[in-house]
Amino acid sequence: MFPGHPASPGTHIEIGWASALNKPIVLLLEANQDYAFLVRGLHTVADVTYLTFTPDEDLAARAAAVVDELAGH
Repeated sequence: MFPGHPASPGTHIEIGWASALNKPIVLLLEANQDYAFLVRGLHTVADVTYLTFTPDEDLAARAAAVVDELAGH
């Protein structure tokens, strides 16, 4: 999930449901951005993997590797 900056209320609802249902969460965070406390502290109550990236970075391979690992591949 990409929470966005400024925060996307719809994405925050999805994050809340995923954490309530004990689903693993992968958050894509742009470097040097200030995210809401929900995003920054979520790892204390849910299974979260943070992928921080820069705008010029190709994130696809890193994201795919994390999702494959979480899926047990």
